[in-house]
Amino acid sequence: MTTTRRYPHGAGDGVSFRFLASQCRGCPSWTDCRDADSNPRGHRAVYTTPYHLYLRDAARFNATDVGKALLQSRWQVEPTIAWLVRYHGCRQARRVGQAAAQCQLFQACAVRNLLLWLSRFDRGLTRMPAAAQRAA
Repeated sequence: MTTTRRYPHGAGDGVSFRFLASQCRGCPSWTDCRDADSNPRGHRAVYTTPYHLYLRDAARFNATDVGKALLQSRWQVEPTIAWLVRYHGCRQARRVGQAAAQCQLFQACAVRNLLLWLSRFDRGLTRMPAAAQRAA
């Protein structure tokens, strides 16, 4: 199936393709592609990105036993990721380059770990390290 209707997607890097019902009528995937109650004269829109292959690979990995096990433990890291994004500006890198972005992330994670340790220390759930006690 081919179409000449190709549009850059306004919200991202991808491209939207539009297939008219007249183009799709002879397609063997008609029933798989459209709901039974959809308008038979309606168009079909398809969105694709340069990251589509990575998303497919990730979906394939998530279907494996290892991927399912990792997804079950995801709840343990989500609060930390949310904190880094919301309160430490890790949604966007402040400098250009992968090394600079990695450095920013490492620093944010170090701050998060220090704050978690300090909160545990304040609540009496941990002790001061022996080296720090000797220095004080």
